[in-house]
Amino acid sequence: MTTAATTQETLGLTPVDEMPTAPLKNTSMELGGKGIVLKTFDELWRFSIAIYKSGFTPPGLKSAEAVMIAIQMGMEVGLSPMASVQNIAVINNMPTIWGDAAKGIVLSHPSCESIDEHYEGTGKDMKAIVVISRKGHKPHESTYSVADAETAGLWGKEGTWKKYPKRMLMNRARAFALRDKFADALKGFAIAEEVQDFEPLKATVTKPNSIANTFASEALPEPVETPVLQIEEPDQTAPTYTYQAEKTIAVGDSSIKKGAIAKVDGENFIFTNQAGTELTYTEEEIATDLGDGVKKISI
Repeated sequence: MTTAATTQETLGLTPVDEMPTAPLKNTSMELGGKGIVLKTFDELWRFSIAIYKSGFTPPGLKSAEAVMIAIQMGMEVGLSPMASVQNIAVINNMPTIWGDAAKGIVLSHPSCESIDEHYEGTGKDMKAIVVISRKGHKPHESTYSVADAETAGLWGKEGTWKKYPKRMLMNRARAFALRDKFADALKGFAIAEEVQDFEPLKATVTKPNSIANTFASEALPEPVETPVLQIEEPDQTAPTYTYQAEKTIAVGDSSIKKGAIAKVDGENFIFTNQAGTELTYTEEEIATDLGDGVKKISI
């Protein structure tokens, strides 16, 4: 089982409990206009421990390692370290980003021209509309209506849908618009307000005896004997070479054509003459009968 301790050991990190409670002397991190600038893996780890020990971490970040990964994920979409910690949410074991932060990321993208959000209709006819414009693209409109929420089983659902239904409609419409037109900016992040409404995945564990009970009343097929594949060991005494005719060799009423290669049969070598007849030779016969008309080649 992988634990925080084994992860720290694998990565060569100083364990959280061994880190000093105060900043080390002669060690520094650069401060920029937006706070600490992290330049090394060690600085990221030390900063993650400081945040984790401070108690400022959201409930989903339950270790210094989780804080470090959240910072890294946030920085990949342009968030500062602290903004990453506050806006990367782990929901149903899935890293997500809160909708307001996602909107901010898109608004700061150089290709974003505008994001317009408004409502139309009232009561059961109400819908949230988000129109997003990207340079070089036609304006894109996403909507989410009360009817959509009812179909998804969300309208009137206990929690935020019951307390803030209008706001939740807009969150859904915005999530669709941002992911549809700026997937590159969001790096595939899901929107937290959406994922909150997903049903958690539950692992189904089947007890071994329940499987037996399922088939107890059924006749099981007879076991099939698996044939054993017999693999012959290679003949270690067989030659690893043969002979090739270097010229046309007259043999009896026919001849062995230049370039012909003998087949190997045990310790024998078989040439086929131009009449189609196989001529078998031993090693000694090759030397006496064919002489320098053949050469030895590897096979």
